[in-house]
Amino acid sequence: MQFSKTSAMKKKKTKTAGAKPALLTPSAPACDAVLDYPKEGEKLRRGHYAVRVGAPGATEVQVCVNEGAWLTARAGAGYWWVDWWLEKTGEFRLKARARKNGLSWTETSVRNCRVVEVNAQSN
Repeated sequence: MQFSKTSAMKKKKTKTAGAKPALLTPSAPACDAVLDYPKEGEKLRRGHYAVRVGAPGATEVQVCVNEGAWLTARAGAGYWWVDWWLEKTGEFRLKARARKNGLSWTETSVRNCRVVEVNAQSN
């Protein structure tokens, strides 16, 4: 099998005096985050709830409840977790964000859920 040389292979390399190499900037998000649980519209009982976020490749993950402070998640079993103590009943809006090695945060869309009294779970 024979190969012919293309004009691209024959090009000369030229240097620009004093030129610095270009910095590489990522064109895609560092990593994607998925707010796994709670599910959209899910009814939750008061008490402890572990919010689960999937974020493969992330080095940092945080969760926000009702646009409050971002809560740092912990890694475990291939996911990221935030312990949430549900003391009040009502509607809640959650959002998660993730990043890899200090790059830009990638946020999830808002997830709506409702905290109910234990006896109201079936409603």
